[in-house]
Amino acid sequence: WDPDEQSGLVFKSENVFAQGRPRKPRASKAKVSHATQAASPAVITSSSSGPVSDVTTALAVVDPIAASSPRSALGLSLEEHAFLHWTAQCVFRHDDLSEPGHEYNVHVLQHWIEAKPGSSLHFALSALSLAFFGRSRHAPAAVKDAERAYCRALARTQRVVCGEEKETINHLLLTAMLMGTFENMVNGHSTSASARPDAGRVEASKVFTHYDGALALLKLQRQETLASCTPIERVVRRQLVRANILRGSTVPEWLADGESYGESGPTLELDAMLVRVGRLRADFLATGAGVSNDKDYISIIVEADVLNVALRQWHAGLPEDWKHETVFGGQYPFELIAKVHERRTHGHAAVILRYRATRILVNSIIDRCLSCTASPQNNTDTARETIAELAGTVCQDVPYFFNQVGSNGSRWLSIGKHIINSQDDITPKLAGLLAWPLSIVVSCDALPAKQREWLRERLRTVAAAYGDARLQQVAEGGVFSF
Repeated sequence: WDPDEQSGLVFKSENVFAQGRPRKPRASKAKVSHATQAASPAVITSSSSGPVSDVTTALAVVDPIAASSPRSALGLSLEEHAFLHWTAQCVFRHDDLSEPGHEYNVHVLQHWIEAKPGSSLHFALSALSLAFFGRSRHAPAAVKDAERAYCRALARTQRVVCGEEKETINHLLLTAMLMGTFENMVNGHSTSASARPDAGRVEASKVFTHYDGALALLKLQRQETLASCTPIERVVRRQLVRANILRGSTVPEWLADGESYGESGPTLELDAMLVRVGRLRADFLATGAGVSNDKDYISIIVEADVLNVALRQWHAGLPEDWKHETVFGGQYPFELIAKVHERRTHGHAAVILRYRATRILVNSIIDRCLSCTASPQNNTDTARETIAELAGTVCQDVPYFFNQVGSNGSRWLSIGKHIINSQDDITPKLAGLLAWPLSIVVSCDALPAKQREWLRERLRTVAAAYGDARLQQVAEGGVFSF
C-alpha cells in the first residue's frame, strides 16, 4: 500500500510478457536471414517463378535433417515441396556409398544446378520429384503436375534432338534416366520378358525406350571422346547393362568393355561377367521357345556352367574389406532372420546382392535347359541346390538395407557418416538399390517357396517406399520369369 498513490495499491501488469513480448528488441530481418543461412544452408525460400535454382540451397538440401526443418516448409510451392522431399529421400551424397555402388542420382543435383531453367533436365527432375511426392504423400494434384512436367521434358528433349536447342550429352543422359524412372513409377505398364517355353518375343516397354535413348547418347559420346569418360557415363552404363539382362538382349560390343568406362578391381571383373550373362540369357531366349534341339541347349548349359564357376570364384577372391560381418538380427524387424550380413558400406552390399541375383539367374538357366533336354542322365538337383543356398544368403543380406529398430521402438539407419531417423520400414534411396536384384530373385521359378514369399514381401515394401508401380507388378509375379 502506497499512501502517495490516490489509488492506494500499486498494481504492475505482467500481461505484456505473458503474451510473449520479448524483453530485448528483435534483431533486424536482415540479421535473422543471415544467421539462418549460416546455420542451415538448406532452407529454401519460396519462388513464384518455378523450381528452386539456388546453388547452395540445392546442394544442402540433400541433408535430410535440414530438408525436414519446419522453416523450409513455409511458403513453398508444391513443386518446391516435392523437390525437397525427393532430394531428402532419394538422393545419395557422394560419401554415402562406395563408388561401385553409385547410381545416376548421385550426380543429378550438381548437373541440375548447371543446367538452365527450362532445360530438359529441369523438367525431368520436376516430373520425377512431383510424381514421387504425389505417390508417397497421396497427393493427386502433384501427380497431375508431374505428368505435365514430363510432357514438357519430352518436348524439350525432342527439340534438342532435332537441333533446335542445345544441351550437353551428360544432361541428356541424366534426363533419359530420370524419365525412365518416372515411367516405372507412374505408368508401370506390364512388360513381357519371359523365358517360359510358350513365351513370345521380348516386348520393350516405355522405360526401355528411354534406356535406348541413353544408349544412343553413350554411343555418340564414345565416338566424340574416345580417350576418356565421365562418372555419369560410367553409372549410366552400369544400369543399362543390368537393364539388358532384364530385357534379354545382348550388350552392344562397343559398350561391353567396362574398363574403358573407368571400372576397375572387383567391380570390373563382375561387370565383365554381367555382360556375358546378358548374352547368355539372350541366347537362351533365342532357342525358339522350346523347339530347339538338345545341341542348342547343351551349348548354353556349358557356357552357364563356366559362368557359374567364374562368379563363385569372383566372390571367393574378394578383398577383405568386401567381406561381410555376421550380426544377430534382433535390431531388424524380421523375426525369421536370425543372422544378418552387414558390410562396410551399402554400396558394397548392393554389388554383392547383384552378384547373388546374377548367379541365381545363371543356375535358373541351367535348370531350365536341363529340363528341356531329352537325355535321362540330366539332373537339375545341383542347380536347384545352388539356387536355394544363394536365396538363403540373399535373405540374410537384405535386412541390412532396412531401418533398424531401437529399444524404444524408434527406427534409424546409418548411411555413410550420417544417421537417418525414420518411421518407415526402409528409406527410398536404399529401396532403389534392392530393386534390380530382388526383381531377378523373386522371378526365378526354381526358388524355394518360403524364401520366394519372404523376398516378395520385402519387394512389396521396396515398391511402396519408392512408389514404383512396375516393381509392385514384379512382386506379384506379373512381369518377368527367369
